[in-house]
Amino acid sequence: MKCCICRNQIEVHPLSLWDRGNNAQPVMDGRCCDVCNDTVVLTRRMKNAMNGQDRYEGKGLSLGA
Repeated sequence: MKCCICRNQIEVHPLSLWDRGNNAQPVMDGRCCDVCNDTVVLTRRMKNAMNGQDRYEGKGLSLGA
């Protein structure tokens, strides 16, 4: 499977044998490699959250009491 962002092959994780990469939202629809996830996708998610643009805000699990 190829990364939808950089188009490089998504590597198989040796311990879990997972070969489907990471969710590339909100950058693109599809799956991305670990490098793009770490450098592009997570950066965008944090920026969106800090700007109040997180479409999932308030819809996740509550970690507080």
